Amino acid sequence: TDAVAEAVTGLLDGGFLQVYAGQTMLAQMRFADPAFGPVEGGVAVANPLMVGTARADGTADQWVALSAESVPVLAGAVGDDMLLNQRYIATGAEVKVTSLTYRQG
Repeated sequence: TDAVAEAVTGLLDGGFLQVYAGQTMLAQMRFADPAFGPVEGGVAVANPLMVGTARADGTADQWVALSAESVPVLAGAVGDDMLLNQRYIATGAEVKVTSLTYRQG
């Protein structure tokens, strides 16, 4: 339901999105506050995240979304509901989330 989706996405307001290659964190970006736009039909699209700076080299394969208190809320595979400006990330490069969609259900 939309209420559940709003509750879940609301936990990410002002939180963080971390992008990984295996166990290595490549970059961290901050969510906006509010983190997501309106929920429609159980689907919410993230508002633009701050651009991150890569901390390591690697091919991004997974992500974790954390609350502002650093509690994990959501996770997934890069390329499914979360897209980046590039999959291979080099240390020092800008990392930008081009889209992140949450689907309840």
